[in-house]
Amino acid sequence: FWGALGRTLLVTIVSLTLAIILSIFTGYGLSGLQRRDQMFVFNLYLLQMVIPAMLILLPQFLIIQWVFKLFPGYDEPGAVRWGLQLLSIVLINIKGTALSTMVFTAAISSIPKELEDSAQIDGAGSWQYVRFILIPLLRVPIISIIVIMLPLIYNQFLEPYVYLDPSNSTLLPFIQSAVGQFSTNFQLIYSAILASVLPLVLVYLLFRRYFIQGVMSGAIKG
Repeated sequence: FWGALGRTLLVTIVSLTLAIILSIFTGYGLSGLQRRDQMFVFNLYLLQMVIPAMLILLPQFLIIQWVFKLFPGYDEPGAVRWGLQLLSIVLINIKGTALSTMVFTAAISSIPKELEDSAQIDGAGSWQYVRFILIPLLRVPIISIIVIMLPLIYNQFLEPYVYLDPSNSTLLPFIQSAVGQFSTNFQLIYSAILASVLPLVLVYLLFRRYFIQGVMSGAIKG
């Protein structure tokens, strides 16, 4: 139980952190949508909204397995195999999503361009502008994405069930393995369900003010 919980927390924290960082840079590159190439890339992100996850599950699995088999020791149980399996879940979670791309593109586009120009006049580069000016201004969108995506990643079942070994599973596949045909460990199941719900409630209670602020942003004119 504790191993499955630890792996779930690890995958969730790494996935959310990398997904937010990559989405911020994507939104920064697409902000304004003034050029034709920006619109083309933005539409590619939106295209995945109409592609069911089950449709790409098999080719995605075959590609990842083909790449990981290039690493020595992947075919045998051990640290290399388990580490690469967890890495595959992280890679699936951080690939560009339409939701985070739309949120950060819209948020960064609403920031006046003159702010970046003034920072460049003062000698700040693009990285310094993103690090010290842009990210602090994106606090509400970041927290909104965390509140929205945290349940999806933390309670993920399909991808961990497909990619991870039973001895290397996350929380929900671990709960499923506790259900047997002739016996069921209800104590373990209830403990795991509590562990799957409690962090989500705590995060929402801590960040609900920012989440509501992000939802209501632009809803009232002026």
